[in-house]
Amino acid sequence: MHDTTALNPTFLIWITDMIVAEDVSGILLDACPQARVLCAESPESAPPQLTPDCGPLVAIVQMAPEAVRDTPLGQALTRAGARIVLLGNAAEERGQAAGFAVLERPFRSMDLLALIAD
Repeated sequence: MHDTTALNPTFLIWITDMIVAEDVSGILLDACPQARVLCAESPESAPPQLTPDCGPLVAIVQMAPEAVRDTPLGQALTRAGARIVLLGNAAEERGQAAGFAVLERPFRSMDLLALIAD
């Protein structure tokens, strides 16, 4: 995968804890000020934000690995060719075995940036 911090990526964030979502958004904008950061209020509100002009798309989402296949948000991310980084208990338990990048808690800025730069 290319280094997403070198382009003008779009980051889609859906994390239920708004403080964590704001932290993730801040880390991404500090590292890539020209990026477009979209914070979804719910999984249902995210797919309409995924437009063809998004550019390279990286999604940092709180979902189980099987939800990527089984939910409208996961399916929309897959169709959009997004690099998907999972977060949360189910992701930490099963995400890497399912082939996903997983942001394990507690995380540091460098942990998140390493995952999106692969």
